Amino acid sequence: LLIFLAAVWLSVGTAWGVEGTITASATNCTSAGGDRVTLNLPPNAGSVSIVLRGTWSGTVEFNGTANGNNYFSILGDPQPSGAGVSSATANGTWTVKVPALKQVCVYASNYISGTIQADIFSSLASAGSRSFSNLNVAVLNNVRYCDQFAGADAGAKIVACIADLPATGDTADACGFEGAQTFTSNIFAGGTKPGTLRLCNTTVSFNTALVIPANWSIVGNGMGASGTVLSYTGAGSAITTVGGGASTSNVHLSNFRLVNGGAATNGLNLIFPILPFLDRIAVSGFATNLRCQGCVDLTSFHSQYLAATGVNVSLETDAASGTTSNNNTFIGGNILEGTFGMTIGDLAGNAQGNTLIGVDIEGQTTRGIRLVNAKATKISGGWFENIGTAGSRRAIELGDGVTFTFATTIENNVFIGNTHADDVSILDTTGRQTVVTANNETGTLGTFYKNNTNVGGPILANNYILNGAVTEYSTTGGTDVTGVVIHGSTQVASG
Repeated sequence: LLIFLAAVWLSVGTAWGVEGTITASATNCTSAGGDRVTLNLPPNAGSVSIVLRGTWSGTVEFNGTANGNNYFSILGDPQPSGAGVSSATANGTWTVKVPALKQVCVYASNYISGTIQADIFSSLASAGSRSFSNLNVAVLNNVRYCDQFAGADAGAKIVACIADLPATGDTADACGFEGAQTFTSNIFAGGTKPGTLRLCNTTVSFNTALVIPANWSIVGNGMGASGTVLSYTGAGSAITTVGGGASTSNVHLSNFRLVNGGAATNGLNLIFPILPFLDRIAVSGFATNLRCQGCVDLTSFHSQYLAATGVNVSLETDAASGTTSNNNTFIGGNILEGTFGMTIGDLAGNAQGNTLIGVDIEGQTTRGIRLVNAKATKISGGWFENIGTAGSRRAIELGDGVTFTFATTIENNVFIGNTHADDVSILDTTGRQTVVTANNETGTLGTFYKNNTNVGGPILANNYILNGAVTEYSTTGGTDVTGVVIHGSTQVASG
């Protein structure tokens, strides 16, 4: 009887362990043909030991299943020490945590010769220890867990993780990397599949630009210092798109902080992107924090662009394709410090249909927003504060005195403390069809509007100005100043 029970235990594997032999290749744990050894785990199993022995040549895979049908790679920790692996080419012993698994399977993906003796033994979990958080798997429901892949550092493991995604794409989950990590290459190099890279509470130092393919997302765990921080120590641009005249669609960046850890020029350098979405990210310390070259239909949602050494946000023309930056929307968020807060348009092309809603713009030394060769721009519900350090400075400047900026709407904004700046300045030969309406000036010295002679000039309507001034406005070309109410100051050079 004892001999019979031992045989059942070893051959069937319904409770504690199983021993078997492999002498032929199999495609996976459920395919027809080939050899495999499978252990059905008891409900209270905590770990298993996989032992390979005999004289053989080939590659043996370690798989598990949580539902009895779908198998995935599992990591075995070699004994007595070493990094976890999901396959083996030599004899040894490996332990695997299995608190959420129903079965463990061993098979040869590449059998060459000999007889592979494969033994699988389970150990009971201690009370209360069965938890999904203890499950070390590389693949589960098409999600790749990057910390379970081989590689010299986090970046190399993520490269392997992304390469293993199916052709239709899915999620590369890198939340297993915490604390200080390193990327030494472009982790997206050569990638053509869509996907999402998930990062959690980590600070990543990287010295090679990340070139994001189409239909990819980088999703962090928060843009604060204790969330996901990407620190770029290289040159040029930290995160960019392919460029070269080619468009890149549907790039999504969310919930992380990008900082200049070296002497880079651009934080985000998005070249001809279509429908990019920037959701609660913070970019700081670059010469230009967000450089948009030919951005089309970008949405920036409650993101922060901080402490640029030059221009915080620049909407430009893509030189290679000739595409201008059109129909981009900034909702909420902050644009703080820098020489310029934002520039819209350039001499190369006419930027059209760009909108700012509820954006906080503060602390620039020269300009808050500058429109150059821009059409149909709308600036609404913003807060402009402490712009300009000395001399002739402007919170909003339309034109450069050369190009044509027209059909601009500036409404429901608040200007405060801009003691060295005109709040809205409309320069010669520009400002056509501009409507400036229902804004508030609450500073003590700031000039609210400044308009030299324009053809088809601006309409200054229903604004409330406290301790400010309307200076140098002109009725030439149809300018209308109806409803401008001034308190505590005077009109100057009213033309």
